[in-house]
Amino acid sequence: MAADAQECGTVAVREEAAVEEGLPDSAGMSDFFDLFGDGFFDVDLGDGRKTKVSDETAKRYLAQQRRVAQAEYEDELLREVRKLQQLAKLDVVARKQAERELAERHEREIRRKKDDLARRQKAIEKEAAADEVERQQAAEWAKKQREAEARTAEIERQKLAVVARERDERLRALHVAREKQERIAAKALRDKARTAAIKMAIDEQKRAELAARLEERRREQLERNRRKAQVAAERVHKAWESRQEATAEAEAAFAKKHREQEARLSQLQQSKERKHALTKEEAVRRREFIERVVTQQLEREETAKSATERKADERVRAQAAAERARARQTEIQSFERLAQQNEARERVLGALKAKQAHLDDVEACWASKDDKTAALLAKRESAAAKRRALFALLARERQAVTNAMQESKVTKQFTLPPHIRRNISDPTLRLVLDRADPTFSGNVTLNRLNDVLGAMDGSALTHQEGTGNALSGDELKRTQRTFMRLDNNADGEVDFDEFRQIVAKVTRQRGSAMKSEAWMRSAFEAVDRDTNGQIGFAEFLEAHAQLEATPSVQPEAGGAGAQAAES
Repeated sequence: MAADAQECGTVAVREEAAVEEGLPDSAGMSDFFDLFGDGFFDVDLGDGRKTKVSDETAKRYLAQQRRVAQAEYEDELLREVRKLQQLAKLDVVARKQAERELAERHEREIRRKKDDLARRQKAIEKEAAADEVERQQAAEWAKKQREAEARTAEIERQKLAVVARERDERLRALHVAREKQERIAAKALRDKARTAAIKMAIDEQKRAELAARLEERRREQLERNRRKAQVAAERVHKAWESRQEATAEAEAAFAKKHREQEARLSQLQQSKERKHALTKEEAVRRREFIERVVTQQLEREETAKSATERKADERVRAQAAAERARARQTEIQSFERLAQQNEARERVLGALKAKQAHLDDVEACWASKDDKTAALLAKRESAAAKRRALFALLARERQAVTNAMQESKVTKQFTLPPHIRRNISDPTLRLVLDRADPTFSGNVTLNRLNDVLGAMDGSALTHQEGTGNALSGDELKRTQRTFMRLDNNADGEVDFDEFRQIVAKVTRQRGSAMKSEAWMRSAFEAVDRDTNGQIGFAEFLEAHAQLEATPSVQPEAGGAGAQAAES
């Protein structure tokens, strides 16, 4: 009866505390936790999972494991604090009882502690064995990873050697082709020089023969002219005056024509000199030949006074023009052949340059690939070292927590590591530890903790009673997995955006009506006790335990309770 009365009083105190703090009633809390119950998919994140994950996933997983271990340790400390508080209350009541009851209770407590110590010792041994297996598996995985990396590096080195050999072969082939092309070009130049020399000799011979013929013809013509002059002396004397005028006009016209012809020849020679520097000597010889022909033509024109002389002069000019046309055509053809050879040489040189540039690009590409491969190997080794360091750090933290919990049960004090003391999120537990260990020494005696709890009025732990006892074993693990599914970004806390996304997802999966923004805000604020805009695991666990401990009350239809439940 006393126990029932105490339980009823506890429930009443919880309901009053919930009303004072502005929490929803029992029906509203049931609806809230019904959203985050079995409606989610299950993901096994226990210690037994063995899988290869990336660096980011490994960090997130280790952070979640660290937060779970922190929550378990805080829950264990809360249970110890509650047990010490209950023992203090029982000590006050036990003074009025008999010595026999005290002795029996003391014996039962000793047996219970011994059993707990034995169970925890077995649990520690199991955990040590599991850690040993995990270390062995990690060592095997690291060995396999090193072997795989060595094989990959060997394959890459072989590939690079093959590419280097192929590149050397291509370079040798290009060098041989270049030497062959140079030999062909040198032979073509020698052939051309020999052909030019032969042509020059032939032209010189032709010019000599032409000069001899012209000289012979000139002497013959002079002789004929002399004979004709003697025969036609009288006619020449009679027509001397008229012919003198015609001769003057002819000489003026010839001088003008000669000047124009010389100007044209000079322009032609200058253009030839500018355009064809490679055949300068041949052009000079042709110019001398043309000058001699012009000089001879002038001499013939000066001595040719008759129609025969004019016809001979016309024939000479026609032959000279034909000779110049043939020479010009031959020169044009020679220049065209030279241009074609130059273009072919330029094309070959361009192709060789393009191939050389391609080989340079290939070599640069392989060099960059070598650098990337080395950087990737270094990054992979660094990531493996970071993973090993994180696993070692997690193992040390687990061992430190286990040692602290074990020492607190065996001795009369317990040790609280500084990093765990800094990460405690429960405000009541933080208040108790600040009073029990204000200097942050890390050592808290049970007597000191008992005195602190006795000095406190006990109201600080009223809203958290039953949190550690209500959840244990599979239920605690299920609650942890539910919280992890709520925490999308794995930062250890659930904000309102994550909460709203999960509510919308579960509502769509169940096909029910979408919850309003005000309802989601009120449900979120009901769990967020410290009003920091984030739901921690301790707050989530506390609300879940309070829901399990508080009986559900169905409101009457149309009453105020129905309106509160609907809100």
